Amino acid sequence: MPVAVGSRSVRGLDVRLYRDVNRWVVQTSYLHGLSRAAAGWLAFALLAACLALAWYRGRRRSDAPVAVASVLWAVAAAAVAMGVARAVAAAVGRVHPYQVVAHAEVLVARVHGSGFPAAAAAGAGAVATALWFSDPAVGGVASVIAVVLAAAGVYVGALFPGDVASGLVLGAVVAVALRPLGLRLLSWVTVKVERSPLHLVVAAHRV
Repeated sequence: MPVAVGSRSVRGLDVRLYRDVNRWVVQTSYLHGLSRAAAGWLAFALLAACLALAWYRGRRRSDAPVAVASVLWAVAAAAVAMGVARAVAAAVGRVHPYQVVAHAEVLVARVHGSGFPAAAAAGAGAVATALWFSDPAVGGVASVIAVVLAAAGVYVGALFPGDVASGLVLGAVVAVALRPLGLRLLSWVTVKVERSPLHLVVAAHRV
């Protein structure tokens, strides 16, 4: 049985927004292929590129060990956020929209289970938020990618707007709330690496 999340008015708005987007999907078949990619491999590839760029720029800074640790925290925060999202989704048990909305246009494979909060959006939100602290320019680009990934999840019919919005917020909260602890631990690691034969992984130049 579907599990209700939020007040009736909020749930109603979520369904209405989903149906509005779904009607638009039927009229924009030229976007289907790009949207499938944006909801999956393309967005993750672009986020990985953002992480690689932030690492490359970070290791050239005067505080390279801390800068690289901050990039590593973006990766760790994404993993934590996605794990939390999956745990919450399993506890909440809210079904995917195509399981409750009749005649929904779905562009991806249908899966059973809960989509609230969306794990992929949580991971993307965590990466984007953590990169804001590490490299604001790259973090800004990653934020746009995260929003596009979330919107694509709704466009392809897999998720409600509330699923992706809650995922983004969860990812941001995890990235900010656990950053002090995560950065402390990862900075300890990067400082050790910077003093080892593998120092080029952390710093382009030794100070």
